[in-house]
Amino acid sequence: MNDLPSALAQLHDIHLPPPPAYWPLAPGWWLLIALLLALAVALYFWLHLGRRRALRQRAGRQLQALHASYLADSDARAFAVGVSSLLRRAAIAGHGRDKVAALTGEQWLRFLDHESSHKQFVAGVGACLVDAPYQRAPQIDVAALGELARHWLRENL
Repeated sequence: MNDLPSALAQLHDIHLPPPPAYWPLAPGWWLLIALLLALAVALYFWLHLGRRRALRQRAGRQLQALHASYLADSDARAFAVGVSSLLRRAAIAGHGRDKVAALTGEQWLRFLDHESSHKQFVAGVGACLVDAPYQRAPQIDVAALGELARHWLRENL
């Protein structure tokens, strides 16, 4: 029995294993991270497209209101001013204030042509947007200008 205390003295303390490492992550965590990332990207695009759709619908309603106003009072000048203002607001919303706000005259029309597939602003019906606001009774093809503006809004919003 005397050997028991000497045998106990030779024993060492119990060594616990190290705690589990946080890195590398288990496959389940990688799957959860990928799922959350995909959800965040989908939410971003859903919100972005929803905003653009709302802008497009609002601009379409404003263009219809301008056309209805023209049909009521036959003021082509007011229609041209309204279309130009609507296109400028839409361009600022879609392309940024710093790129659009300073554009006037031919530069503004070239910008509209650059962003459109129709290219009818500088040399077509859209050229009236430069002069019509300053004329007393401008001669404008209102239907063609309205359609050109609708097409530009559809492409850029």
